[in-house]
Amino acid sequence: MPDITTSIMKARRDQRLSDLEHLRRTSPMSDAVLDEVQGRHIRCGDRWLIDFASCNYLGFDCDPEIIGAIEPAVRRWGTHPSWSRLLGSPRIYPEIEERLAALLEAPDTLLLPTATLIHASVIPVLAGSGHVFVEATAHRTVYDGCVAARGQGATLQRFRGDRPDQLDAQLRAVPSGSSRLVCLDGVNSMSGNIPDVPRLAAICRNRGATLYLDDTHGFGIVGERRGDELCPYGARGNSVVRHTGETYDDIVLVGGFSKAYSSLLAFLALPTPPSRIC
Repeated sequence: MPDITTSIMKARRDQRLSDLEHLRRTSPMSDAVLDEVQGRHIRCGDRWLIDFASCNYLGFDCDPEIIGAIEPAVRRWGTHPSWSRLLGSPRIYPEIEERLAALLEAPDTLLLPTATLIHASVIPVLAGSGHVFVEATAHRTVYDGCVAARGQGATLQRFRGDRPDQLDAQLRAVPSGSSRLVCLDGVNSMSGNIPDVPRLAAICRNRGATLYLDDTHGFGIVGERRGDELCPYGARGNSVVRHTGETYDDIVLVGGFSKAYSSLLAFLALPTPPSRIC
């Protein structure tokens, strides 16, 4: 007789597959082939649609000046470097890192291909065999990185970002001497909301925890507050840490160039040189 847990999991998997098949059959925008792009207009067969869901937030993906500016770098370095960064980095990487650190006002930065790869590899390293606390609505890729950390010996708990006292109590209950990593989104990709970073950072510092912020949807859009800023998002697009007036003490910031800058690249901004933790 099959285990009841196995039966429940199989039923849930079958339901998900059934839902996906129903979506594929009934929705014209499921697994669609797009034949042409003109700005935010896309053609699918003989129908023109407007791409309201584009994640190219600033429209740089179709900017002819930016497209032209890329060509010299591609001619010099090729379309893709064939080495891992542990083996060697094209000169353009450290040059971008230096300029990025200045923009973010961060002690150090490290470029990697995608935020998903960063979460999967860095979260387990930072967590070790300690304790990981992930915000309940954090992006799935952040959660998956936390699950990977749990698989390597860490203890995983969830908390609510709008209930800082809950996080404080959970951190206080952790035995002394063990590492503590708190993971959450900067700008939430669905709501656009920003957490109370100063309060959460203060709790983490008080409890000896590192705050890990995924701001892939905020970088390039929200930035530092200034008296001459022209919009409520702030200036310079240098991410949620500067937007909320915080420092990088005990904070690891993850961001991506794909949303605002339409480029396949991501980064870590760190309070210490990346070689010490990655």
